[in-house]
Amino acid sequence: MDGLGGGVTALRGASGSRVPAFAKHSSFAKVGARSVALAASTFFRAWCPLQPAGVANIPNGPVIICANHRSHLDGTAVGLATGRPPANIAFFVAADYFFAPGAWLPRMPLPCRLIPVDRTHPLRGMADLDAGARQALADGSDTLVVFPEGTRAVGTTTRPFRRGAALLAASLNIPLIPARIDGTETALPRGRAMPTPCPIRVQFGSPLIPPRDGVSPAAQSHWSKDATRVLEREIAAMGLGRHQG
Repeated sequence: MDGLGGGVTALRGASGSRVPAFAKHSSFAKVGARSVALAASTFFRAWCPLQPAGVANIPNGPVIICANHRSHLDGTAVGLATGRPPANIAFFVAADYFFAPGAWLPRMPLPCRLIPVDRTHPLRGMADLDAGARQALADGSDTLVVFPEGTRAVGTTTRPFRRGAALLAASLNIPLIPARIDGTETALPRGRAMPTPCPIRVQFGSPLIPPRDGVSPAAQSHWSKDATRVLEREIAAMGLGRHQG
């Protein structure tokens, strides 16, 4: 994507699923993308005030941010909370939901990148993660956002985390950042169409550093299992500490 280009087109990846290609876009699309970014930032200032915390835990350079997921507001909240340019942020999204026939989101002039992932088949899903991440990084993204639960939870519950994000971090040798989102489940819970005013807090935890280059696939797999458990514990602990404080 060139600057704040809009929308995504699709190529066929090695797994047979769609991998977005970010081409140069028209001036109209760039203006549209800037308008979307401005509307999002205004919404999270005036309607659902955003309260970032722990941003200093995000190191310079490429990272994978893993957050709990309860609302369609989560992605935008995490992206804004990082403080990084929208054009540098790529979101892994469900191909069967956001890229289904007739889906409107991929046709919008977006200030960020969307990477469709097949969440119905583990091997195809992992291939989508890997191919999409490598392409996004090559195109200039430095922030990859993953929701390891794979779908939105209901209320304040959390679903079991999948290992894909940790496997990807080990494969690419880039840090994993746990992120805890609170408030979106009240502002726009699953099943509701219109958001209600509510403060939204996004807290970033300490990075998890994968094994150095050159380790065996078995070592990467072992680390990914441990890292996934740590992510779950860290994100849960951030919520517990907030409520106790």
